[in-house]
Amino acid sequence: MFLLGILISLVHAGDPQGLRVTVQLDGPDATITAITAITAIAPFSSAPSTQPGGRGPHLELLDEARSTLLRIDLPDARRRSILLPDGAGHITMRDQALLRVVLPWPEGAVALRDTARIHPLPPATLRPAVDPAAVAFPVLYSGPSDERLDLVILGDGYTADELPDFVEDVDDLVGYLLEIAPFDSYPDLLNLWRIEIASADSGASHPEAGTEIDTALGCRYDCDGIERLICCEEPAIFGIADAVPAHDGILVLVNDTAYGGSGGFSYATAYVGPQQGLQVAAHELGHTLFGLWDEYDYGIEGEGEGPNCSSDPQGRWDEWLGIRGVDAFPSCSFPSLYRPTEEGCMMRTLREGYCPVCRQAAVLEMYGALPGLIASLEPPPGTPLTSAAPSIEVQTHPLREHLTLEWSLDGEVIEPDTDRLDLGCSGRTGTLSLRAYDGGRWVRSQPIEERHGPWPVHVPSCAPADPRLRSCGCASPAHPPTTPGLPAPGLLAALAALAALAALARHRTETRAPR
Repeated sequence: MFLLGILISLVHAGDPQGLRVTVQLDGPDATITAITAITAIAPFSSAPSTQPGGRGPHLELLDEARSTLLRIDLPDARRRSILLPDGAGHITMRDQALLRVVLPWPEGAVALRDTARIHPLPPATLRPAVDPAAVAFPVLYSGPSDERLDLVILGDGYTADELPDFVEDVDDLVGYLLEIAPFDSYPDLLNLWRIEIASADSGASHPEAGTEIDTALGCRYDCDGIERLICCEEPAIFGIADAVPAHDGILVLVNDTAYGGSGGFSYATAYVGPQQGLQVAAHELGHTLFGLWDEYDYGIEGEGEGPNCSSDPQGRWDEWLGIRGVDAFPSCSFPSLYRPTEEGCMMRTLREGYCPVCRQAAVLEMYGALPGLIASLEPPPGTPLTSAAPSIEVQTHPLREHLTLEWSLDGEVIEPDTDRLDLGCSGRTGTLSLRAYDGGRWVRSQPIEERHGPWPVHVPSCAPADPRLRSCGCASPAHPPTTPGLPAPGLLAALAALAALAALARHRTETRAPR
């Protein structure tokens, strides 16, 4: 969903850099229903899910001549699946689905083409319709929605009297997620929202048992004849979730104690039973929030690849081989694909915790919501540092504790980690640069880093330390003078000041009137 890369510059506020697009999928056809501009796209992301040979739904960015600048193959959100307690699972391909994607906005792009139409890009914008009854409450808020990974949690089958139960169910889920890596390590990259919508009836429809009830989102078991698979009315879900316009994922908690749920690339569902409801929710969020694939075998042939499912018999995760059982094991969603671990991931079984490959993809998606690592630099790159005792201050987007800020002068590290670099009167000259990176243990496939600069540096040297010169502000740590054989500039200034005082004293003595 995001541009890949490891080197970016600061994005000026307000400059459109990307597009958030809502797409209706109908078989192989894709129809755009909403387009909004966003200010930035970060360079960090896991490998996207793809359909082979360009046979899946796609969009095209066009220039003024209607030539294709970029083709975007879309994950097929019509696919929905459910993991069963015994480790088996089921999959279905729905006739239609809604999908929300984030696209780059390359220079020269003026339109976006779906299967049937060409849509001009903003400011001629298609706005999503928002349910006026939807009000979002922040459960965990760490920053602006367009700079964080935002999960919206909805409830279905909760009557007005049961909405306090929904609040409690959301709190239980959030507490559970924040104990799982990498949620526990990167809560500052997340926003979690709760939207309360009352249903006329309590629970969910069970067509297999002849039970039909009236709920706000129309969630029902027995989706496409699969008893435990829960599907809901997607236009209603998106209309409510768009109360958080920049949301990245949707989870629907279904107020029913019968085991069930579903996952896909557009939204996830999970029941709220006391046994395994939280594990089901966490598993299904792996699809919706991070683009992960199921690692159990559907028992049918299929194509494509995901971040954790590879057609390469050696896998696509060399950086993790041999760590926590990572290798390449047959069957991952489909028999022709390979998964990273034998049984060590919640994308295969209802266990707690992702394997290293899935965890890496999750962290990359979290960082993918950021406009960058560095929020501001003062003074900005390009500013000559020539005054006495210059400094540079850094503000970061994620919490400072995640990042190392490494400063180099002419390629040599002079300060390994500080968000305020003070050069003092060091006499240094050269070209200064900054490398910001997350050196954590979760990501090995690509560096999470940015490089900024250069700053031209030509800083004066300090005078030798001398207690007699403190009054003139020259008693800094001793450094050699910039020009061999000549006094330091600070000492010259002090001597000049003393000479001026002496001259003034003589003048007053000579002009004083006699008694």
